[in-house]
Amino acid sequence: MEKLMRKLVGKSKEFTAFALLVSGLALAGAANATDAAPTARQLLGELIAIPSTEETGRARESAELLAKHLLTAGFPEEDVQLLGPENTVGGLVARLHGSTGKRPVLLLAHLDVVPSVAEYWSSDPYKLVTRDGNLYGRGTSDNKTGAATLIANLIRMKRSLYYMTGRSPDQMHHAFRGALTTKLT
Repeated sequence: MEKLMRKLVGKSKEFTAFALLVSGLALAGAANATDAAPTARQLLGELIAIPSTEETGRARESAELLAKHLLTAGFPEEDVQLLGPENTVGGLVARLHGSTGKRPVLLLAHLDVVPSVAEYWSSDPYKLVTRDGNLYGRGTSDNKTGAATLIANLIRMKRSLYYMTGRSPDQMHHAFRGALTTKLT
């Protein structure tokens, strides 16, 4: 598998770290079921329930909800900051520290939605509904799904073996290979 990954991306250590992170997540599973991370779908349901239109002035409430989840997941307060010029408009900046010394990556999503017209909806636009395998609710396509996915994955990365052990990507690579060799022989 490592040869295939190297072929796809060259000698990028970042990809190795990512691949190991994914492997670590699979190995970690629900290590502590009582403290399980929220799924993107759970977060999306909570976000959809907030009519974060300019008219309602509740966009900051969406940012506060996500900040609460990050703090509960163990992010330090200094790495979770609510921003905005007033209480009705808000943004969230969250930082997950790395250990490679490389430049950071910025991930972005917005939390506001345009108002909904009730007669155009077959269900409550502020309640997440699954119908025929599709998700419906105000913001599912623009862009509360993106925000929920980003936050859920940040939480998972924070709780992954890589971050829990404090090991470098190379150390995790060797530990992972050693575990596979031990189990296979």
